[in-house]
Amino acid sequence: MTITKPPVDAAVVVATGTAVNKDADAHVATAPRPLTGEQLASLPRIHNPAVSPDGHWLIYSEHHYSLATNRHSSHLCLVDIHDAADDDDDDAVTSTTSKAIRLTESLFNTIDDNPFWIDSNTVGFLSSRSGYTQLWTATIAHGHTKQAEQGTLGRLKQLSHWYGHILTARYHQASRQLVFSAMVHQHGRALAGMAHTSRNGGSTGEKDSGIVYDQLYVRQWDRYTDGQRQQLFAVRIKQSLLYGYQIDDEPVNLMATHAALECPSYPFGSVHDYTLAPDARESCLSTGDDCSLPGVMRPARPNSTYCIFRAIAS
Repeated sequence: MTITKPPVDAAVVVATGTAVNKDADAHVATAPRPLTGEQLASLPRIHNPAVSPDGHWLIYSEHHYSLATNRHSSHLCLVDIHDAADDDDDDAVTSTTSKAIRLTESLFNTIDDNPFWIDSNTVGFLSSRSGYTQLWTATIAHGHTKQAEQGTLGRLKQLSHWYGHILTARYHQASRQLVFSAMVHQHGRALAGMAHTSRNGGSTGEKDSGIVYDQLYVRQWDRYTDGQRQQLFAVRIKQSLLYGYQIDDEPVNLMATHAALECPSYPFGSVHDYTLAPDARESCLSTGDDCSLPGVMRPARPNSTYCIFRAIAS
């Protein structure tokens, strides 16, 4: 059985990366090539899009993987929604992505991710550029279009300097409350790194790192179980005329009285596993653990993994 392909215009580019070659007399397409695993891994990936409060900007993170170095990196991109909407091009998707502005620059093996809007001119995000993954901000100054073309759009500032890594973050604009996830030790309240790591990354005096297991499991996915789990913390962000946005006080563990719970659940949990009520007085979270604990509301549906913590705002 012979299948004859219809003529295809030369401007079309196939999703597999095969460009169509146009001849003046006849439309002759080059032989299609399969998409290889290397090509798929090298494609940029877009995560966590968020629209600014005034509806003017779209922010997202763009992830890249290098086959040569076996390393990941990511940066933040900004799109002027008004400019993209006014564009007359037929291909709206191409028009929008082609006008994306890099708000942060990719550094070797550095991740800029989880962007959120503090206000219409300030983006909060998580970055590992300081060694630990911490909370940073990028300010969008006036005259943004010209500055973006000159590569000076994002003015970066590190807000948090806690021990250990911040894994995910969600911001509530009305209450200026930031809820984030970090690792804690079993039956612990504070961030895990605060008890075991000094500011310069050294040990606090422990002479060994051996672990004795008296029950299974000893390993979960790609890590050994060490009694640590992700839990949610809350802290407020304040603003001053002199210093701009700052962290107000120390983070509070919202799940401190429920040490058995984990959110987000390792390894596939994300910022989408928890959210805040409109008044920021309650938090709803998803966990793979048992939620039938004192002080935790659980939906009537059996085998549900959704929990609601009451009055989390201090």
